[in-house]
Amino acid sequence: MENGVAHEGTTRWRGDRAENMAAEYLVLRGYQILLRNARRGEGEMDIVARTGNVLAFVEVRLRSNDSFATAAASIDRRKRTRLRSCARALLRQCPELTWPGRTCRFDAIVVQVADDSLTLRHLRSVAL
Repeated sequence: MENGVAHEGTTRWRGDRAENMAAEYLVLRGYQILLRNARRGEGEMDIVARTGNVLAFVEVRLRSNDSFATAAASIDRRKRTRLRSCARALLRQCPELTWPGRTCRFDAIVVQVADDSLTLRHLRSVAL
């Protein structure tokens, strides 16, 4: 990685592409992207987006040749703890994430790559 840009074909490059696809997917469905790759403490939130009065904290998972369930299940206990901690810190530190009537949820977007196909699945209200 040079100057914060991942080299093509690397794990980071594929992850960046998956996050870009997820953000584009959300925008096409009317979400407003508020933050990308927001770091607080040990945690990082891939995407923070708004749809109506819902503030969605979105974790993007990239998988190849696995099932969607396996990809979603790959958000282990340690990762869930970091995501919750990051979300709490973002809510405390970012006044633009607070508005009357706001509700919050955690989502996962799973980008599945297999052979010549790509599938994206949006899992809403994932239990953390």
